[in-house]
Order: sequence, then C-alpha cells, then structure tokens
Amino acid sequence: MMKKLVLGALLSFGMLSFSQNIKVQKGSYCKGISGKSADSGSGSGTFTRFYDTCVINGITYKNVALEYGANMAIYREAKIEQKNIVSNVKKFLNTKLEKSDVSVLKPGITLEYEKNAEIINVPFTGNKWPDEGASRSDTEEVTKDRFYIEDIYPIEADKVNKK
Repeated sequence: MMKKLVLGALLSFGMLSFSQNIKVQKGSYCKGISGKSADSGSGSGTFTRFYDTCVINGITYKNVALEYGANMAIYREAKIEQKNIVSNVKKFLNTKLEKSDVSVLKPGITLEYEKNAEIINVPFTGNKWPDEGASRSDTEEVTKDRFYIEDIYPIEADKVNKK
C-alpha cells in the first residue's frame, strides 16, 4: 500500500513538472514589465520579457517570463527569411515599455507553459539589438512561470494601459 502511495505521489509530481500547450484566446495580455533578456551567446535564439502579471485565457499568472524563440534553423525550414526574424526580435526586445503598458497576446497562438521554470537571465541593457552590446556577462538563474512561443511575433500590440 505504501509503495502505491509513493509511486502515485511521484507520478503526480512528475506530471506537474512537464510543460503544457495553451492556445491563446482573445483578451490575453501581460503587464508590469520588469526586465528583458537576450540570449545572444548560445545561438538558441531565445529572447525574453519578464512581467509581473499575465492574464491568459482568464487565468492570472504572477512572476512570468514570456520567451520568444527565434531559432533560425526552425524558421529556415518554414522558409521565413532571416531579415524578418531579425526584425521581429528587434521589435520584441527594443519596444520601449513602461511598467503601466500592456502587451496584448495574439489570439490563436500556442504558448508552451511551464510552471516554476528555471531560466537563465542574460539581462538586456541596450536599445538597438543586435547593433549594441545586447547583453551583459553577469547572468543569473531565475525561477518564473514560463510561457514560450515560436511564432512570427507573439504580441498583437504594445498598448498603454489607461486605467
């Protein structure tokens, strides 16, 4: 009996650590930008915005990393030109956002969600990726609810929240 309980607990814990896919519905957004990260060294093409809050399909998530994957190999397979990828990355990283701004997610895109993910944060301090130094060497590991997307551009609009 005890073995079954332990096995059940381990299976439950294991299921919680895997990611799941969420199809974004209209009205989903992120607000309270608290930083951004540019993984310019590994070649994986992962660019991140950190938010205090995201509301996705009516569910509120706190302490969020919204990662945009611009993996060049995947985009080449889809026959998307590199200049379009670079343009999207620049838009994602260089849009100047204030804490009160709202980033509206495109309805219909699919986000990969992972609760309490460990993320390597390479703080992005420049304003003109990739022309300026896009990142500092002082990386840190952070734990956040992670939403990941490989899409042309995951944000429908960066709008100012007038509340």
